Amino acid sequence: MTTISRGLASAPKSLMWGFVVGILVSLDVINIWYIGYSFKLNVLLFFLLGMLVLLKDYVVKLPRYFFLVAFFVVLSLTSAIHAKELLRGTLYVIYTFIVLYLSVVVVYTLSRKNPEKFFQGYIYSLVIQIFIAALLVLLGIHDRAQFLYYEPSYFALALTPLFAFLSLNIINGNILKVSTFIYVLSVFIFFFFSKSANGLLILFLSFFTVSFLIFFSSGFKGKRHVILSISAITFLGFFIAVPVLVYLRGYGGDDLLLTSLQKVIFSSDKLDFLVDRVGNRLNRILLAIDVFKDNIFVGVGPGNYVNYIENIEHELYDVPAWLNPYGRPAINMYIEVAAATGVLGLFAFLLILGSVVFGSVSGLRFSAEYLVIFAAIIVFLVAINFESSYLRLYFWAWVGMLFSLRRKVVKNKPTPDSVRSKERTELLLRHG
Repeated sequence: MTTISRGLASAPKSLMWGFVVGILVSLDVINIWYIGYSFKLNVLLFFLLGMLVLLKDYVVKLPRYFFLVAFFVVLSLTSAIHAKELLRGTLYVIYTFIVLYLSVVVVYTLSRKNPEKFFQGYIYSLVIQIFIAALLVLLGIHDRAQFLYYEPSYFALALTPLFAFLSLNIINGNILKVSTFIYVLSVFIFFFFSKSANGLLILFLSFFTVSFLIFFSSGFKGKRHVILSISAITFLGFFIAVPVLVYLRGYGGDDLLLTSLQKVIFSSDKLDFLVDRVGNRLNRILLAIDVFKDNIFVGVGPGNYVNYIENIEHELYDVPAWLNPYGRPAINMYIEVAAATGVLGLFAFLLILGSVVFGSVSGLRFSAEYLVIFAAIIVFLVAINFESSYLRLYFWAWVGMLFSLRRKVVKNKPTPDSVRSKERTELLLRHG
């Protein structure tokens, strides 16, 4: 069987697995409690799948990536031992290894035969999740669209590949395609039922990330004027549309998104409003920086940050309750990793992310799917400056998909020998 025929034969299965993985990584609110600790059901499922994948071939898949994750895990375990939180730290380190490595290996293995179809199935699952989330709102089960996530902003971040894919279709002029219409409709439904201001930010960030990556991959030429024009129109359209929506809506109502936009536009002191909107986020970051400074080399232990700050005294605990960072995650995951595992742990974590990003830049021209997943990863890496966890399972599923697509790029990349052979063949055909 040829490579092409094998790929065609694997297409339905890859499409199905992409859809299944898209659903599995979204089971964010389903937890299992054991010995006083909660474990997410989908992480346990990926652990079982990961062990099956590894035991099937008895080989370490993605060895370079494995050693980077292992390096981070060892440093995290060292922090746990130093913090004298061995049980909590060990469980957290195992959990980290499952999310950062086993989940990536599972998705990589399931998608590598036909990564494009796997991606397509994943996008379909996101669309279905939006319609189910809207139905749950209509049935009165949820107040806002969040599917099986704790809140709409988490759901919005998980939808980044859909936002990026829609952006790519619009930039490429595929506006009249039926699939694009379905994506536009699903995104509109999401915002109508979620009223997520953070989702709007992620949508625009996805659009500009995709625009820049197209611009970058084309050597900063080609579609430059088209991209810049669309970007300018989008920006102008946004700032024109918002006042109109606010005017039509009036000053009342309980629409969270429009209420936030109203306050931004009509507030007499916009800086005060933005500080008020930020709430305790800034203080949570400042507290995490102080914790890092006090534990710069080995940190306070993985998974132990919240427990640590609940047992110290700090001047930021004297502020009003809505600004108080007591007992809350750092919100900036880079700073929290530094506070939890120390400067070496942060270095190891950045090595993992660096290997994913810089090792994948050269393949941006390969396919639309490659560019979209890469864009989603970039958006997430920006978002975790204001997010509460780097252990979001969907993000590491994207990494697995990217590795699968990258493998196809390397596999199909012409070698000097194959180029010379092709040239000789063309020369013989021309001259008989």
